[in-house]
Amino acid sequence: MGLRLERRMRFSLGAAIAATILFCADSPALAEMKLRLTQGATQETIADGGAGDINGNDGAITFLGSVGSFDLNVTTGLSKPFRGGADDPLLDLNSINTTSGEAGVLTIELTDTGFTGSPMGLNPIAFLTSIGGGTDGTVTIETFAGVGEFDQQVLLSTMTFDGNAFSGADPSENFNTSDLSGIDPDNPEYSLTVKITITHDADSSSSMNATLKALPEPSAVLVWGGIAACAFSLGFTRTRVASGSRPL
Repeated sequence: MGLRLERRMRFSLGAAIAATILFCADSPALAEMKLRLTQGATQETIADGGAGDINGNDGAITFLGSVGSFDLNVTTGLSKPFRGGADDPLLDLNSINTTSGEAGVLTIELTDTGFTGSPMGLNPIAFLTSIGGGTDGTVTIETFAGVGEFDQQVLLSTMTFDGNAFSGADPSENFNTSDLSGIDPDNPEYSLTVKITITHDADSSSSMNATLKALPEPSAVLVWGGIAACAFSLGFTRTRVASGSRPL
C-alpha cells in the first residue's frame, strides 16, 4: 500500500512539473516598465521593483544616484497599473538632474510594453506629448512607439527647449499598430518610450515633468459627438410632437 502511494505521489509530482514547464513555455513574457539613464559610458537600467528602484509601488520606478558627470539624479517613472492601463496608455516621467564639476549630456528613457489599445478602442491612435520645467542647459524630449522595450520604430513627437522655464505640448500624427515591424497580428501589443536628453555645462541643473498619453482620435470624437447631438435632437423633437407641441 505504501509503495502504491509513493508511486502515485511521484507520478503526480512529475505531472505537475511537466504542466508548469509547459505553461511557462507557452505563456507570453510579462509586460515590464523600465527606466534607463545614460551619460557617456555610464548607464543605469532599473526595472520596476528591481535593483535600484526605491519606489515600492507597482507601476512606479524611482532612481536616486549619480550617473557619470550628473552627480545628483532623482528620477521617477510611472505607468500601468499605477497610472493608465493597457488600453489607456500613459507614461509619466519626472526628473531633477544636476552637474557640478563637469559638463555632460544625460539621456533618460522610460519605456513600457504590453499596451493593447486606446481609451476609445481606436486604431489608428492619437497621442499627446507634454512637458514643463526649467533648465540651465538644453532639454529635448522625444516619444516613440514600438514593439519591445526602448524600441523607437515610430517617432510620435519631438520638442527642444533651452534656458529658464519651459513648457510645451505636441499632438502626434495618428499611429497604427499594423505599421510596426515585428508586431503579432493576433496579439498586437505595442510599447511606448519617453526619451529626454539633457545637455549641461558644469554647475547646472534641470527639473521637469513629462507625460505621453493616448487620446481619442479627433475626427472620431466629432463624428460620435455629431451622432449624439442628432440623436438628442431627434428624441427632443419626438417628445414635443408626442405632447402635442409643434416640432421646432
